[in-house]
Amino acid sequence: MKIKLGCLFFIMLQIFFVGWVFGQNKDPHNSDQLNSLNRKVLINPPGTEIVYQTWEYSQAVRVGNTIWVSGKTGNRHGVPVEGIEAQARLAFNKIDRILREAGSSLDDVVEIVSYHVSMAELEKFKNVKSEFLKKNFPAWTAIGVKELVFPGLLIEIKVTAVVGSGASKN
Repeated sequence: MKIKLGCLFFIMLQIFFVGWVFGQNKDPHNSDQLNSLNRKVLINPPGTEIVYQTWEYSQAVRVGNTIWVSGKTGNRHGVPVEGIEAQARLAFNKIDRILREAGSSLDDVVEIVSYHVSMAELEKFKNVKSEFLKKNFPAWTAIGVKELVFPGLLIEIKVTAVVGSGASKN
């Protein structure tokens, strides 16, 4: 009988302790704790303020560990650089800068969506993409479009990244 009461006491103590420990870490009624995990953070690196004010969009938005980067093109101040390869390199460099500002990197990209004025140049784009994303390839969707925001643009790239996901060995 003493052993059964001792076991029962020990089990009740464990239940109380486990409940107390988990209760200390998560409070389902603590809105500050929940909001800090899901708060939308706007990412606008220095020098992009005019885009935010004029065109009314952020370069990226981060919620938790997920970052959505707005479509990036190969233009400088509205003037496209020459050729699909140069435009793709410039767009990927912009994406890299924005991801770093958000606490991430190109290694953390899980999805790419690219918009192409000419699908005939897809192979050239793929070669440039391979310069920036060398392993652990993300999902990729390539879409043909009639035109982009400025005349002369050939490519637009948007990405989604999950901070820390690039550490895998697959």
